[in-house]
Amino acid sequence: MVVRYKHQQRDGVTSLVLGASAKRPKQLHPRQLGEFVAAGVTPKRKLWECKVSEDALLPVGTVIGASHFKAGQYLDVTGVTKGKGFAGVMKRWGFAGQNATHGNTKHHRAPGSIGGRTNPGKVWKGKKMPGHLGCERVTFKNIWVYKVDPARNLLFVRGQVPGPQGSFVYVRDAFRWQWAQRQAAQLPFPTYVGEELPAAEVARSDRQDPYRVSGVLQRAAVSACGVHRLIVQVG
Repeated sequence: MVVRYKHQQRDGVTSLVLGASAKRPKQLHPRQLGEFVAAGVTPKRKLWECKVSEDALLPVGTVIGASHFKAGQYLDVTGVTKGKGFAGVMKRWGFAGQNATHGNTKHHRAPGSIGGRTNPGKVWKGKKMPGHLGCERVTFKNIWVYKVDPARNLLFVRGQVPGPQGSFVYVRDAFRWQWAQRQAAQLPFPTYVGEELPAAEVARSDRQDPYRVSGVLQRAAVSACGVHRLIVQVG
């Protein structure tokens, strides 16, 4: 949902502030709550600002759902990966480990030497060592949209989606998607506007449906409440 918009003359940038997932008013600071009340929208848990052109500014309160995307297009999905706590070098960096026998005692998963004695006499910055694994902001690029279901507000994608179930991800058109392909896809601009939701759309492909094996649904979809740079919740 569009929470607010910014103008170049007033704010120095032309952008939309989008929000997703409702939040209880008592969980917000009074100043933050006042912004939502002034805009006439319900408080949102997640906000995301995206730059747009002047002709793409949407009124406050416009709901942008899965119908914003088209089946067959490519997306960039950004999110925070699963946190795995403190991990050793074998799990964190894929080290092979040391010998299992031949005099090796209690050092099977140790990293080994991390620097010379006299030369260089220090540990270089960026050395691969044990540490915290996960909880990093990453972007998976060129995720193919297999199916769009506006009635259930779902995006079915083929590829990885970062983060655990219940987390938020940011979905936008693929940055490296060729302009000619974007024009051929006839994406709705600035978004889909219509009283009735369009029918579910499946991308044409000679490959087998990746979500069905012997007629049984195997993989979960990405629950979409997002747009080009909007917020989407997984699970």
